[in-house]
Amino acid sequence: MNTSVVTDPKNNPFPSSFLQANSLQELEWIHRKGINLIYWSRARHPQIKNYLAHSPSLKGFQVTISEGNTNHLENELACLPGKSITPGRHELIFDILFLVRLFLSIQPKQSLRVNFERVQTDACRLFHSDFVDLRLLCTYDGPATQWIENTCVDRSGLGSGCNDRIVTDFSRIHELPLQSVAILKGDRYPGEEGNGVIHRSPPLDGSGMHRYLLRIDTQESST
Repeated sequence: MNTSVVTDPKNNPFPSSFLQANSLQELEWIHRKGINLIYWSRARHPQIKNYLAHSPSLKGFQVTISEGNTNHLENELACLPGKSITPGRHELIFDILFLVRLFLSIQPKQSLRVNFERVQTDACRLFHSDFVDLRLLCTYDGPATQWIENTCVDRSGLGSGCNDRIVTDFSRIHELPLQSVAILKGDRYPGEEGNGVIHRSPPLDGSGMHRYLLRIDTQESST
């Protein structure tokens, strides 16, 4: 396990604490006090990446899971382009269902919101925290989510519309590994309100690039 914990009481009331998990079981450590990001850099699925690259009609979906029932999600996944034998399609379906069940084991809630989308704009280019308790992110293809430690952030600049007023050291911006599983603590996490990890979607405008992102959070949460 790799960990970094530093404190800067002058600018931030919380330590900057993040973990790189060695196994999916360690993702549950997101509940530990002070940790606002944990990620598992697992082996990549090259077939999923290849499937997405050859599925231009795949735009994404958003579904709600109530009381742990994944039937609606499974029906949506069954509509993904291609046939059951299309390489990578089955792997993507299996992995999304796996991550939903993983999140349910970490953060049991009656309702979850599952969003799978193709991102090709700079809609979330500004660093921000989420108004959630916990959120799972996985980038299957393209540039992955960028994040920054608490000690390199001026939270008074959040909402200003200017990254220069938020980030105090741009050299400390990190990018999650592709297809890694990340659990992010948001500003609504009980007992740690205001300690949401600061992150953003990497800028894409003008690059010709896009990314496929899976996001899972509780239904009562909002971005």
